[in-house]
Amino acid sequence: MIGKQAIKNIIYATLLLALAVILLFMGNQQPFGKRYSSFAIKDGAEISLIEFSRGKEKLSLEKNNDGSWVVNGNYEARVNGITFIKGVLAGLEIKSTVSEEIFTKEIIAKKIEPVKVRVFSGNKTIGGFLVYKTQSNIYGNIMKTTPKSKPFIVNLPGYDFDIGSAFTLNENYWRPYTLFSSLPAEIAKIELINGADSLASYTIVNNFRENSVSIEPTFGSKPDTSLIKRYLTYFSMVPFESWALNIPAEQIVEITEGRYIFKLTISKTNGTTTTVTFWPMDMDGKLDTDRLWARIDNNDNLVTVKYFDIDPVIKKRSFFFVDQKL
Repeated sequence: MIGKQAIKNIIYATLLLALAVILLFMGNQQPFGKRYSSFAIKDGAEISLIEFSRGKEKLSLEKNNDGSWVVNGNYEARVNGITFIKGVLAGLEIKSTVSEEIFTKEIIAKKIEPVKVRVFSGNKTIGGFLVYKTQSNIYGNIMKTTPKSKPFIVNLPGYDFDIGSAFTLNENYWRPYTLFSSLPAEIAKIELINGADSLASYTIVNNFRENSVSIEPTFGSKPDTSLIKRYLTYFSMVPFESWALNIPAEQIVEITEGRYIFKLTISKTNGTTTTVTFWPMDMDGKLDTDRLWARIDNNDNLVTVKYFDIDPVIKKRSFFFVDQKL
């Protein structure tokens, strides 16, 4: 028979083991259950791939072996865009719970399809969740870890902004905010059409190998070729302010059917061309004197451009003729 002391020792050992299990469980426990409320990527995790998908739409942000990031495997990714989304993924926290009644009313009834987010480190999945974009809260989202898990409003502490917008499948958003990025040796021709003054329009031809440039029309005057060569250097980096991704389609039609101010086309030696068309920015009946609308080639979305950024490349024809400068 087992003695009383042995029985006591067994009971004590069992209690200690149970306490250890409880403490271990509590140490890994989160308020709503770790499995169903873990949205943030662990501190120090090395992210190599981020995928967004919704229905047939898909977007990937992938890190190359040289440390650079690409969008959908084709385009250079905007550095501060990658920094931003990595910060969001690392800092997500639950703001509040969402009742099934509210979820049904705001998400199911409105047939909102979520953006599925998956995060990888190498071949290993290190995070994932569903983002239901909605206007029902200032953070622009309701999130779940899985379709059957509990819904939450998730935010980024210290930042009161629509984090639902961070999970966009629009490829444009993730690419660099660049109108032109060409060195003089890459430029074959530049054509600027001035929509307000046809006499201010011109075409520049660059023969870099022979170190010669020309401009038309000249109207019998001699151009300053040193000014033309300097002008070509201004195209190495011409930025724009931001993508105008949220303006309605009918407003885009209204803007682009109006008279443009400038149309600037760069033809490169590799055979590619980029055309940027600029329109005045009229906000609520007031002309913005600091910014313009612009369209890059035939992109569905417009961008906003600061006059300060494009002033070096938007010149009148007279700029290149010393005797015609006003």
